[in-house]
Amino acid sequence: MGSSRRNLVDEIIGRHLAEGDEEIISASDVARYVSSDFAFYCDLFAPESERDEDADSLAARRARGIAHEEEMIKYATTPVPYTTFEEGFRLTVDMMTDGIPAMYNAPLISKPVGMVGKPDQLLKVDGVQSIFGNYCYRVVEVKSHFNLRREHMVQAAFYNRLLGLIQEIMPETFTMLDGKGNEIILKAALSEYFLDKSIGGTRNVLSGYMPAPVYRQTAPPWGSFGDRIAQADLTRLYQVGYPRRQALVEGGYYTIDDVASADETDIARLLKLKIPMTECVVAHAKAIRDDMPIVVRPVQLPSATTEIFLDMEHMNEGVFRLPDSWNGFLNYLTGVVVKSGMTQRYIPFFADAPNDEEECWRKFCDLLESCEDLAVYYWSTSAEKVYMRKLLDRYGANPSAEQIMANAIDLFTMFTSSIAIPSESYRLKDIAKYLGFHWNLPGHDGLWAMLKYIEYTGSHDAEIRNEILTYNEDDCRALMHIKDWLVENSP
Repeated sequence: MGSSRRNLVDEIIGRHLAEGDEEIISASDVARYVSSDFAFYCDLFAPESERDEDADSLAARRARGIAHEEEMIKYATTPVPYTTFEEGFRLTVDMMTDGIPAMYNAPLISKPVGMVGKPDQLLKVDGVQSIFGNYCYRVVEVKSHFNLRREHMVQAAFYNRLLGLIQEIMPETFTMLDGKGNEIILKAALSEYFLDKSIGGTRNVLSGYMPAPVYRQTAPPWGSFGDRIAQADLTRLYQVGYPRRQALVEGGYYTIDDVASADETDIARLLKLKIPMTECVVAHAKAIRDDMPIVVRPVQLPSATTEIFLDMEHMNEGVFRLPDSWNGFLNYLTGVVVKSGMTQRYIPFFADAPNDEEECWRKFCDLLESCEDLAVYYWSTSAEKVYMRKLLDRYGANPSAEQIMANAIDLFTMFTSSIAIPSESYRLKDIAKYLGFHWNLPGHDGLWAMLKYIEYTGSHDAEIRNEILTYNEDDCRALMHIKDWLVENSP
């Protein structure tokens, strides 16, 4: 490097490593704040004793993100090795000054504005004037999720702004690669307001401000801690998240007891909800206050000779992808409990390998066609309707089976529009638990089942398969338990 090049590097380094008035924040700090502001506060200030144990599923998700990032780096990139972040920043500037075409994990820092970050890729763009000459760099950020979220966007926008400060030209766009490998180009100008707001919120938390947790929305590993604090918060109420809580507070309703005693038309006005839904909100407040179920309106369920209680297990798009799976989605288990009179039996349609999915689907459709006077129940927040549509689009079904699925009964909507209970949430597992259902494998979830299935595809261990089937059967029987309770307790 000639003396002019060296002088340029020294000038950039000197300017951006000079101490400023702002506390240093990173792109990951801002992304964490946007994802869950209370969890970000807990990362900084909460006692370690309040931290939930890291689940295996979280570790697997992190590993999947790193592996996907490495898979998606399509360009010939030069890694930036370093011991300290400042050392890495100096090397990044050296490489940018030399016009290296592409860099991977290149540290950036500007202390005067209090910003640091390490974008996945910096790519050279010729013909655009910057402090380095007739070229500049642009940001490429890689995410393993199929559906990019706000925190992903704001993290990339943060990198873009930091890069612009260093090269003295702000790139008009930045690029994101999602879990399917799709390239999404975003305009920097459209993210400026949200980025400023997010940076401001992040700095407020760093200064000690504690955001109010939203019930059931605190990110790991602080979920239990957040829910304990928010137990009496308005966000515990059905259909009340942060914006509606603000509307209730502005209307003079500060507690669950306040809402329980409220005039429903006033709540409807504040929340902009129709009266039937408002009745459910107020009834939920009364159920929590009085610690007892409340019937809002009678439940209308069909009378059928045979009932099927359905629960489907799938590979979560954007989290894990197995070889031979279609576009990241795999329905590896369709479980049903078939109830006819006093007879009940669990039938699993289990794919021993991803390419068994179609056979399992067709056997499930055959079962539907073989039953007369049939009612099929599912829980919509578990997305069975979505999965059935995906499989119908992929493999089709006989008209009668498709008609049965089209008329399947969403027990979640039936329950929540008719009954209010003081359970921990309105998730299937929490409602069934409150109503007295006992689980063979308590504490497990769909992500646990995905990990078990991945383990099974590598080993075909019968014990693992049985664990997955036990988990799925529990969900089917929990659904049946809720339906039976509704029949017994609704007028």
